Amino acid sequence: MKKKNLIILLLIPFIISILGIITINVSFSTFYSDISSIEWDYEDVETFDIKYSGYGYPLYATPKNSSNAPLDTGNNLVWKVENKDSSILEPLAEIEVNNGVSYLIPKGTGEVIITCSNFKGNIFKKMTAVVYNEGVITLQPIITSS
Repeated sequence: MKKKNLIILLLIPFIISILGIITINVSFSTFYSDISSIEWDYEDVETFDIKYSGYGYPLYATPKNSSNAPLDTGNNLVWKVENKDSSILEPLAEIEVNNGVSYLIPKGTGEVIITCSNFKGNIFKKMTAVVYNEGVITLQPIITSS
């Protein structure tokens, strides 16, 4: 076998692997992705007064995308609220959207779970909200590592 043919035979797998890597990179840049996380400035437990003197408590969150791929449809953020105690039939709070901003509207006293997720529902973040009337004490124990 001539040296020229041997060199060509050795270069063919190298060229095929380079073409494969280029194809994969181009494919990933053309596919859409979902958001990777949701950021907000809320603690795990938040308190809300039922006598709020406004339309409601504005809820803010920011979707984060860690990849360079464009976002797929269904990644707009939606808010949901549910009673923590499922035996309470009346909703203790509601979410209303006004001018593109979501608001928490307290309706009764108790604990609710507020969830912010993308429309698809595969990325979400939750917090517990305590709706109070006259006064409330909430404890958030800090667990220190040993």
